[in-house]
Amino acid sequence: MSNNELTLNRAQVRSILTPAPIEVDLWGRGTGKSTLIGFHSQRTVHFFPRCTPIMLGVTYSSMLTITLAEVVGTWERLGYREGIHFMVRKKPPAKWGWPKPLHAPVSYDNFIAWYNGSGFYLASQDAGAPFRGGNGHGLYADEAALLDKTKLDEQVRPAIRGDYEYFKRHPLLHFEKYTSSKPIGDRGKWLEQMGSYYQDEGFHFDLITQRMVDLKTKFVIEPDRLAKQQLWHEIIQLKKQLTWHRSRDGVFYNEADGFDNIKNLGAKWFAKQKKLSSPIKFRVEVLNETMRAAEASFYPAFSELRHCYFDTDNHSYLSSLELSHRDQHERTSLWDSDVVHDAPLRIAADFGGSFNCIVVWQRHRDTIRIINVFWVKPPQILDHVFAHFAEYYRHHKNKQVLFWYDRTGNNAKDNSTLTSAQQATQVLQGYGWAVRRMTKGRAPHHEVKFRDANRVLLAEDPTLPRVLINGNRCKNLVTSILLSPLVMGARGEHKDKRNETKDHYPQEDATHLSDVFDIIIEAEISGASNTTSTPDMMVLG
Repeated sequence: MSNNELTLNRAQVRSILTPAPIEVDLWGRGTGKSTLIGFHSQRTVHFFPRCTPIMLGVTYSSMLTITLAEVVGTWERLGYREGIHFMVRKKPPAKWGWPKPLHAPVSYDNFIAWYNGSGFYLASQDAGAPFRGGNGHGLYADEAALLDKTKLDEQVRPAIRGDYEYFKRHPLLHFEKYTSSKPIGDRGKWLEQMGSYYQDEGFHFDLITQRMVDLKTKFVIEPDRLAKQQLWHEIIQLKKQLTWHRSRDGVFYNEADGFDNIKNLGAKWFAKQKKLSSPIKFRVEVLNETMRAAEASFYPAFSELRHCYFDTDNHSYLSSLELSHRDQHERTSLWDSDVVHDAPLRIAADFGGSFNCIVVWQRHRDTIRIINVFWVKPPQILDHVFAHFAEYYRHHKNKQVLFWYDRTGNNAKDNSTLTSAQQATQVLQGYGWAVRRMTKGRAPHHEVKFRDANRVLLAEDPTLPRVLINGNRCKNLVTSILLSPLVMGARGEHKDKRNETKDHYPQEDATHLSDVFDIIIEAEISGASNTTSTPDMMVLG
């Protein structure tokens, strides 16, 4: 068999052999979610000639450069070629004689045309490609856990309709296919609820999958071959108990993890992922464990649904680059729609020997809008993270930075005569930035940080600002907030920071970034920063 030919794994075959009007695939990393969309979509093209399903993503740029790239790659491995069998974001020449879709678009900028008249509307929930097409004969939604469910129900699902007679009332017409990895936090709970019919039938698959996660974690780290074989035997026996099936209402909910694709990935892949990921992210993203935020969280009032926004791309600029699923461009702040370029930038930093990080934000009247995160680990040092910031924002018109940091910023490091804050200032000044250091006095105690952060997050006090976080650029910050545990001490609430000292724990997911979040909250509610609020802009989130 050629290396370019497609070999489907167990989870993909299960999906193909269980056709359903509504399918939910909650699969972990490495299971081939986009490959499945590619295989399924080319079948749809031929099952329903002249059909126009919708391909939906959270942001248009990520759909083009990530999801669509893998989907098109799957089509090519199946023998289809762009310019022969399909056209991406281009109208086929009339001389080719391709049939038109039943609901042909006015513009092909956000459309994929196929040779038999079928095609796919490309849509997103940001401003890049909101769906304004005709009838959609089906829906593919990748990374569906990140979708805004209200927008999905109001803007996209009502368009999946019509043409029953033309397609002879095919039972899979108007299908909805949702694929996603499991999130950490409260986003995507609606997808998990679509599998509630199993519990109604008395089948508690979650108990089985949880036991399998525990066994698979042991399997990955077990050095003894015989013990590994015994664990594998137990995993297989449990897997036999998982009988994924359609509900009476035509919903097919199923879960999978990288072990369903172990023949393609190889056993060493799991050991590598275990080393590169935090324990929680490995269990959730690779082994597909269902997990919420830390049960006793330092930020119980935080919610991704309320505090994160994802419509963050500057689509007019991206269009000028003629961005496609094959093109790559260096990212700068010109890509971002949520930065006010003629207003100062505010940054807060956490300094350390093994991890240095910056969080960037701007104040818009009563809103703290956190727009970016930068971090480095050895061999890179403090100078590098501030250089990354300066390079990313090199097109920013207002070269003023308001700079906060914790008490470690007043310490010298690496045998330098400068404190960390002074050294950072020197780096930024070298790139032409005017720096105003804002930190004064000692940091408040943990119980004060706990109280203040959650008062802001609750958004119940009109005298306090609200906070919004760019969910695309600040993923590590969101993870750090979600996974910051609360412990009770003699003086009240404290943040459990032990993950900062654990070997092999990715420090970008540890509590460093949430500590910077605390600095931001204290800076904004102290009144010290209210003199330079940026002007109004579009309200996001």
